[in-house]
Amino acid sequence: MGFLLRLPTSVDWKFWTGCAIALTASFVANAQDRNDPQAYLGRALDLMQAQSLHRNQVDWASVRLTAETKARGALTPRDTYPAIRTALGMLGDHHSFLQPSTTDVKPTAQTLNAKQPMPRGEMRGRVAYVWIPHRVEQHWKINSEFCDKLQAILTELDALSPIGWIVDLRDNDGGNMWPMLAGIGPLLGEGEVGSFDYGSDSLSWWYRDGAAGCGVATICRTTDINYRLRQPIPKVAVLIGPRTASSGEAIAVAFSARPNTRSFGLPTAGLSTGNATLQLSDGAVMYLTTSVYADRSGRQYGGTLTPDLEVPATNPSPKPALPASDTTIDAAVAWLETGG
Repeated sequence: MGFLLRLPTSVDWKFWTGCAIALTASFVANAQDRNDPQAYLGRALDLMQAQSLHRNQVDWASVRLTAETKARGALTPRDTYPAIRTALGMLGDHHSFLQPSTTDVKPTAQTLNAKQPMPRGEMRGRVAYVWIPHRVEQHWKINSEFCDKLQAILTELDALSPIGWIVDLRDNDGGNMWPMLAGIGPLLGEGEVGSFDYGSDSLSWWYRDGAAGCGVATICRTTDINYRLRQPIPKVAVLIGPRTASSGEAIAVAFSARPNTRSFGLPTAGLSTGNATLQLSDGAVMYLTTSVYADRSGRQYGGTLTPDLEVPATNPSPKPALPASDTTIDAAVAWLETGG
C-alpha cells in the first residue's frame, strides 16, 4: 500500500512517521524476523514502545507478557498477528491497528479508482456545497485525480459567485488526508493549516500553489489546476458528524481557527491522531498512533471534535443526491446568509 521509503538511520523518524498517512516508512527488520515469529513479535513490540503516543503511560511489562503469552506456539509471523493486535489495543489510543500481509495481486490504478468515491459539488441556492468523501488508497495517480476533481469543483462553483461555502465531511471516515488537503486548499488558504504534535515538537501541514505537504515534504499536488478563489477567505461552514474520523477529522482541524469559518453538526468519531505507517518484515503494516492533531492556532485535539453549533440531524448520505431537506445544511445556509 503506497510507495516505500527506506530510511537512513540519520533521518529523524518523527518527520517521516508524522507524514506517514501518505508515505510508507519501511523499518527494515532483521532477516531472522521472517522465519522467527518470536523475533518478529519482539520487533513489533519494540516499535510500539519506542514510538507510540502514550508510550510513557503504558505498562510495557504487562503488554509484553500478554502478547508473548498469546503468541505462544506461533510457528510463523502471521501466527503472531492476534498478539500484535492485542498489544496495539492496550496502548490506549483507539487508533492503532495492524494490516495483514497479503500476497494477492495488487489492483491497477483504474480498478482502485472505480472503487473510490469522488468529491461532488453543487449550488444550494446561493451557497456552494462541496462533499469530500474518504480517500483510502495512496496511489499517486488516483490521489492526483481526486485533488484535481476537488479543485475543478471549486473552480466551477466559484464562477457562480456564491455567498459562502459548505464543506461536508460527515461521510469522511478517513484514509489519506493529503489529496483532500491539496484539493480543498484554495478554501483553506495558503500556508500552514495544522500540525502533528508529538508533545516536545511538531510537524506542520500546509497548502501552497496546488500542493499539500508536511514539514519540508510535498506529498500530493494537482496535475494541472492551481485555482485561486475570486474572493479570498470567504465564509465557510464545515459539516461534521459521528462518521467524520481520522483524516476526515484532520480536514476539519485544518479549517479550525480559519477566519470566517464555523462548524455544524454532531461530535466526530474522536480519532484526531496521526498514525505512523510501519512495515514489518513479512509485508504486514502496523499503523501506530504517534501524534495528535493541532490546528493553525496551536490548539491540540486527540479526541472528539465538537461543532460550533450542534444540530440534531439524520446525517443523510449525499449519494446519489442530497435530500431536499437536511437540517444541518439548513443551519449552515442560515449562517452563511447572515452578514455576521
